[in-house]
Amino acid sequence: MELAKAYVAIEARLADVKRDLNKAVKLHKSSSSRIGRMWKKVGNKIRTSFRNVFKNIGRQAKIAAAAMTVAGVAAAALVTKRSLNSWAEYERVWKSINATIKSTGGAARITAKEAWDLAGAWEKISRFSRVEVGDAISSLLTFTSIDRSIFRETLASALDAAAKLKRDLPATIIQFGKALNDPKLGVTALREVGANFNEAQTAIIKNLVDTGRALDAQKMIIKELRTEFHKSALAAGQGFGGALAKARNAWTAFTAHIGKGLADNIQEDLAKLVNTLSSPASVKVAREIGVELGNIYKTLSKIAKEQDWKQLIKDLNSAMQIALGTIKAMAAALKTLYKVGEFLGTPLRKGIDAVAAGKQHTSQQHSEGMAEISRDFSSGYLLEPLVKEIRKTNRILTDGSQAIGFSE
Repeated sequence: MELAKAYVAIEARLADVKRDLNKAVKLHKSSSSRIGRMWKKVGNKIRTSFRNVFKNIGRQAKIAAAAMTVAGVAAAALVTKRSLNSWAEYERVWKSINATIKSTGGAARITAKEAWDLAGAWEKISRFSRVEVGDAISSLLTFTSIDRSIFRETLASALDAAAKLKRDLPATIIQFGKALNDPKLGVTALREVGANFNEAQTAIIKNLVDTGRALDAQKMIIKELRTEFHKSALAAGQGFGGALAKARNAWTAFTAHIGKGLADNIQEDLAKLVNTLSSPASVKVAREIGVELGNIYKTLSKIAKEQDWKQLIKDLNSAMQIALGTIKAMAAALKTLYKVGEFLGTPLRKGIDAVAAGKQHTSQQHSEGMAEISRDFSSGYLLEPLVKEIRKTNRILTDGSQAIGFSE
């Protein structure tokens, strides 16, 4: 009997345990489901965020790529223009040197390549560019009495003086060229740049020229110039300013080489363009364009002469008056509407007060309140200001109509 009771008790306890286990399993499943949904939402949010980030990055990348493309095209156009201009200057100086050597019969006994290399050497040690020195060399080559033996020293002295005195290089090279081409007169001319020769030096220079020793006279002048300005151009090329000038000159040289490559490819097309623009057909079209532009000018001139400018100004003034009248009319209308509300509100408020008074007091008080409203209307106390505002608005509108020209 006791055993049976114990078994029943155990069964009951096992049933309770089973029930608790089932509840725990269900709770676990429910919790797992909720946790799963939660992580799914979190995952979706993370994925959406990353998609948006990459989408924005993609959009920004596209914008950046487009901007870089535009900037690249603009930079390429700028470099192309600069390169062609740089090469055009290099080519001009080179041709100028060659032409001067040819025209002087090579009196200085310096080749075009030597002159060009000399200009390049000065570009590397001074602030002067190859183009500037090349132009100076081309000018100095025109003085046929300055030959190879003193050519480099003369050029160096002119560059030193220009750097020292901050003078214009083309003017300085011409002054030095004239002085050394004719030493007797040059002694006086060089005093402008601070090269002072005493009487003894001047007499010696004149004697050397008169005795056929002009080269010695030239060397004596150069010696004095070197005393005054020696290595000034080299000193100006030092420091940050010199480095900046050299970098600028190096960039010009770099772009000139780019320009040469471009020029070699487009020069033939430019020649064709010149031939096309110079052809009889192009000239005829250009003249026709000129005739049409002339006709347009005549038409515009005729319109200007026939135009009554006083009337035009008067019309513009009328238009301004119309605009001002319209603004004033709108302001008056708004003011009138405000007054209407105010005037109508006054008797309405009194009526409400009268009705309230009738309810709270006597019918006699009610009758007196209504009578007061009636007197206000009949006496014009309420209507007269309203009428004034309406008349004012009407007057402004009438003035505007007259300004426009539509008055009856």
